[in-house]
Amino acid sequence: MLVLAMMGYGAYQATRLPIDAVPDITDNQVQVITAAPSFGAVDIERLITFPIEQANNINGLKRNQKLFAVWTFSVVTIVFGKTM
Repeated sequence: MLVLAMMGYGAYQATRLPIDAVPDITDNQVQVITAAPSFGAVDIERLITFPIEQANNINGLKRNQKLFAVWTFSVVTIVFGKTM
């Protein structure tokens, strides 16, 4: 009788389990924000932003995207793809 009661309780709890029907399919992103107060916009672009954009030897790298480079800083978004 105890085994039947435990089986019934187990079946009841199994129906209450949350099911994730839609998995997380978003890519992981990292924003690289660099600051160089003594550089101008051209130097920021040439010496900092461009080498970060051209780095393609990172495991799982999907794409690099430059957001902007202004007088003292630049922002580059690095997107990593899912590894399955």
